[in-house]
Amino acid sequence: MPGVVKLRRLIRFWIRLFALSVFGIASVLVAQQPVVDLMRQADAAYRAGEPDRAATLFRQVLRLDPSAAPAHMFLGIITSQSGQWREAIEHFQVVVEATPANAHAHFFLGAAYGAEGKWAEAAQSYSLALKNQFPERDRLIVELARAQIESGQPKQALTTLRSIEAPSDKQLASQYHAVQALAQQRLDQPTQAIESIRRALENNGYDPGHWQFLISSILSSGQVEIAMAEALTANRRFPNHSDIQYQFGVAGYFVPELPFTEMALRNMRETRPDDPRVSVLEGLVSDQRGRLEQASEAFRAAAALGIPEAHLFLGLALQEQGDQAAAESELREALRHLPHNGQVLFGLGKVLSAGNPEEALGYMRKAEVYMPMNPTLHYGLGTLYRRLEQPDKAAHHMELFRKYQQEEARLMER
Repeated sequence: MPGVVKLRRLIRFWIRLFALSVFGIASVLVAQQPVVDLMRQADAAYRAGEPDRAATLFRQVLRLDPSAAPAHMFLGIITSQSGQWREAIEHFQVVVEATPANAHAHFFLGAAYGAEGKWAEAAQSYSLALKNQFPERDRLIVELARAQIESGQPKQALTTLRSIEAPSDKQLASQYHAVQALAQQRLDQPTQAIESIRRALENNGYDPGHWQFLISSILSSGQVEIAMAEALTANRRFPNHSDIQYQFGVAGYFVPELPFTEMALRNMRETRPDDPRVSVLEGLVSDQRGRLEQASEAFRAAAALGIPEAHLFLGLALQEQGDQAAAESELREALRHLPHNGQVLFGLGKVLSAGNPEEALGYMRKAEVYMPMNPTLHYGLGTLYRRLEQPDKAAHHMELFRKYQQEEARLMER
């Protein structure tokens, strides 16, 4: 997924803008002097960089006045900073119940819900922050759209993003386009998603998450030479980043005449030897060397450790070994994890083409959404249509096969 604003960094940002004054707090508290004194001490401790002491003092306030919303607000912020999201949610909930028009509390509550993976609740809280005029509307819109995507509403997310222009701040504009790319990917709009993530990189070319999204999306489209070129650029910028190294190695697999997968494997073994993705790269190297059984074992190990694309590569290796039933099983499992991956759809279509050409055609046609310029896919579609006695469509795809094959050859020459 694209790199979006990290929650703790986001909260630190808003703490600076929120700037609750302890004297302002005291003015809205109907409380005894000991409560006001504790609030002042807690505020001073927090601003002095002593969050643990501040938290202790704020809890003392709550023992004297359990309904003190400012104390709950600060405790929500402090617990968020230390990753105690459930406790943070409890504190922010008290604040929004006591002050339902508090846009900051709704915003923080949304961030905490998102950190807990409760995206529907996060979207609702962000919507309430928007309704109550949260001051940084652009930033809020980006976060709301992200929550909508993760709660299964990518179409609504795009509508939300279109309610504003791309922000003028480059960092925020990068996040805006990255979230837009994620929504487009979920809506099976791969070309638009790639365009959006490129705009994100134009605004911030040093977010490894953006590069990872770009490379994997291009690989899914079957444009392996372009993916390899982007992977080389990302690798130069992030030579020690494990996610980039992995994408570099995967891209290199599709260009076997160059040693990039071996380079990535060597780097991953040195920097992240316990990373389960090392097994995927080991399998890819073995596959390139024609050691299919050894490759299959490596892919099985990676799949058992939860690496989704290991199922894709295992399925392809099993197909090459002639085990069509096992290949189909692995590719269906890959599709369950990677429903927007053109390589998976194409691979499953190829496996099914011998025994079930109609079902195979369905998968290949969907793969075409992601791989519109892939010559091998068009050759497969042309062959299938010929078998299904649809000569006009067969001829169309064979023509596209020749066109894109020539373009690919010219690209390789450059």
